[in-house]
Amino acid sequence: MDNFPKMKFFVVLVLIFLVVCFVVCAAPEKGIAAESKVVNLKVVAHIPPTYRDAFYAKKRMVDYINHFGKVCNLSAEFYHSETVYKAKEILPSCMQGNIDIAVGVPPSYIEGSLPGLGITSLPGIWKDRYVHRSGTRRGTPYFNYVTRQYNRVGLLLLGATFFGSMEVLCNKPVKTLEDWKGIRVRTLGASDAKAFELINAVPVTITSAEIYTSLQRGIINAVLSTDLVFEGRRLYEVASYQINLGFFPLEMHCIINQAKFNSLTKEQQKVILNASELWAHDANTSEAVGMYMGIRHSLEKKYGVHQIYLSENELARLKKAMEPAVDWWKNRVGKEVADEATKAIHDSQDESLPKWGIIDLIVPE
Repeated sequence: MDNFPKMKFFVVLVLIFLVVCFVVCAAPEKGIAAESKVVNLKVVAHIPPTYRDAFYAKKRMVDYINHFGKVCNLSAEFYHSETVYKAKEILPSCMQGNIDIAVGVPPSYIEGSLPGLGITSLPGIWKDRYVHRSGTRRGTPYFNYVTRQYNRVGLLLLGATFFGSMEVLCNKPVKTLEDWKGIRVRTLGASDAKAFELINAVPVTITSAEIYTSLQRGIINAVLSTDLVFEGRRLYEVASYQINLGFFPLEMHCIINQAKFNSLTKEQQKVILNASELWAHDANTSEAVGMYMGIRHSLEKKYGVHQIYLSENELARLKKAMEPAVDWWKNRVGKEVADEATKAIHDSQDESLPKWGIIDLIVPE
């Protein structure tokens, strides 16, 4: 009986030793299993490969994730050409987590859910294309403003870019303010629709995929979009007059579901941020080096599209007639949001500000 306490103590020590061995042995297996699990992102864009560099900028973003994500178990699948969701279905799908990343989203498509983003679709709201391009970069007051808007609905802004000026492709020549009366124009969002309503045109809402047949059947007379879309969807076959206004900017955003982003490791987050900066850089560079003017030349010389440039007098008349759209938008979103958005753009138009945005490469071993 004198040895019983010693035996009991020995048994307890053995049990503790066995438990420690189990924990030590099991922990690495759990760690290895966790590390070996690859996170596969669903990246969605609504445009097809015929959109030239606009498409390939998005594809290169996905390629970047797949290449540099190897070191941190991250990969991505690319779904384009509205194969998964229509353009206006992308935002709610991203909010719900059915899409991880949406790339190349125009604010016009989503201002119904986030009306504060409608400011960038107003005619002439940015000084010119150069300051717009600089003003959308990461870290600018405008970028931070847009980020706050997305945060309200559980999304994170990864990147933003100016992507050219939207013009009008029409089935009849339009050269004066009076010529717009009764022209049925496919617009993208509420802000640009209001602008055309003010010049007695008739804004129409249809999907991108419906534009060709709608022009062909006379359901619409014109479409507000870019040279890239005019060529990529072969719209020159059903409308042959391009009215170049030069003051309807097209902006594109790259967004991710906030909960998804928060669930990733710091290394995985870094790869995604780098990839989005690469996309913004590609998009800006493509536009800056004359992609649209190159396409415009092709539309004119190869496909016979008549390029109409309005006189300075007519442009001034058109802008003045559309000016009330700004006050309409301010009343729609409220003074607080309108003032915040207006200040963000104003503070981001200083060309002397430092250039924001950086790609901090992660190189696989």
